Amino acid sequence: MWRKFLAGVEMVTNMALDAVHFSFAIFAYWYTKTFAAKKISNLTNLDPISQLSPSVCRILGQNPGPFTLQGTNTYLVGTTEGKILIDCGDNGVKQYIDYLKKALGNDTIKLIVCTHWHDDHVGGIPDIFKHVITFKASLKNFCFQSYS
Repeated sequence: MWRKFLAGVEMVTNMALDAVHFSFAIFAYWYTKTFAAKKISNLTNLDPISQLSPSVCRILGQNPGPFTLQGTNTYLVGTTEGKILIDCGDNGVKQYIDYLKKALGNDTIKLIVCTHWHDDHVGGIPDIFKHVITFKASLKNFCFQSYS
């Protein structure tokens, strides 16, 4: 009898937590539609490609929004042949791929590092492998490390 009771308590607790999470999601959506979207127009305009230092180039992901502001920041790092790409932007953003190709020039990407698993940081991986990387590439030494 206690097992059924405890299972019922666990189910009710999980439903309550789901309701709380859903409420936060609704609030976040409402907030971005009401307030955050208006703040984007107040931001300094950034060039789609910016040479930040001799070895670092920023390419905006061309996906402006309340959370990405002018667009996800992605970076090409390196001064020698073969660049490291940090983050890959969203999936299906042709303009980002065009800017990435322009920033690369005749150089290539030798390594991709994704800082975290949000879609605007990893979603563009298939497009990059399809349209930018010209050699046969594979996931080599792939690792995932979580510190939470």
